[in-house]
Amino acid sequence: MTIAIGKHYPARLTNGVEGVLAYNYWNANGKGVCIVAKEGGIEDWAAYIGADDGMREAECVEWTCRRGCKLSREQAHRWFPELPIGAYRE
Repeated sequence: MTIAIGKHYPARLTNGVEGVLAYNYWNANGKGVCIVAKEGGIEDWAAYIGADDGMREAECVEWTCRRGCKLSREQAHRWFPELPIGAYRE
């Protein structure tokens, strides 16, 4: 089943994680930092921030999707203005 958000903002398999709409990744002195927008299951999306000790982008994206801290609606809109803020899951 394709959810409505996926029709306009296609989610993809990114670094082994399904449903990633967009992400930003940085490596600061060996610490991976990532902010991810991830598709939800009921025509919604959420955004998370996370960091890990790894040097690999793929691991940081996966870790952030699974264990990252959820961003507020305002923070998510600041990072991902192209995604519909009305569909953000709080």
